[in-house]
Amino acid sequence: MVVDDEPIVADTILEILKEEGIDGFAFSSGHDALNWFSRINPDAVIMDVIMPGLSGIAAAIEMRKHSPACRGNSFFRSNE
Repeated sequence: MVVDDEPIVADTILEILKEEGIDGFAFSSGHDALNWFSRINPDAVIMDVIMPGLSGIAAAIEMRKHSPACRGNSFFRSNE
């Protein structure tokens, strides 16, 4: 799962992952990612920290509540 409020960033990361044989989903908001998280049950999450609405940190906290076995999320911050 790749989450960034700039769709071009999320799509680019997802394309790079696909070139390496890793399938995934791209979302442009923390809310959308959280809504799909339990349905997708991703092995990893790459998420922007600063996003409008639900931040990456807040989304990660909620994801951890839904899936305590989820051990970690990878975060990055886009230049603004």
